[in-house]
Amino acid sequence: MKNVLNAPLKTAMAATALTLALAQGALADEVIEQVELGLELYQEEEFGAAITELEFAIEDMRKMMSAQIVRTFPEAPEDWLAEEAVSGGSGGGAAAAMFGAGNLP
Repeated sequence: MKNVLNAPLKTAMAATALTLALAQGALADEVIEQVELGLELYQEEEFGAAITELEFAIEDMRKMMSAQIVRTFPEAPEDWLAEEAVSGGSGGGAAAAMFGAGNLP
């Protein structure tokens, strides 16, 4: 089987992983800011705006959780065909529940 992961692709994948790691730190700071703003808005009885900020924080935390899950998987062996992992988009409810983050009835 032909090796489909050539050197430029491997370099790009490594750069993407580094970028994601750096972005996650910035994302964590954003989450803190969003939660604090949500709390301030709640205390001012601006409930709709508070909910919006907290929903942004939740979505960003889901992105961070997805990144953690992706990092648990090993790199594909040299002779395997591998495509870049793609997030399922917003929500993540089913995947999150599968890993213990969902609500059980």
